[in-house]
Amino acid sequence: MTLTETSIKKNTLFGKEVQFKDVNQVKEFANEITVISKSSQIVIDTEIIQPESLKRLKKALHNKGLSINKIEVN
Repeated sequence: MTLTETSIKKNTLFGKEVQFKDVNQVKEFANEITVISKSSQIVIDTEIIQPESLKRLKKALHNKGLSINKIEVN
């Protein structure tokens, strides 16, 4: 994963990139954070990301005014 001032990119073979300005929603469920925009979404597995990188991701989302909606299962 690569974070810049304007975007988040998942570094995979067919990596997706989402511009922060286009993000509609951020969801957290079952050890995954999903960043959703009009045209794309990125799913980040929070169990394989390094703890420091996860902190940086959450801080970047917060700094951009994006809150993480935690989905609870009853």
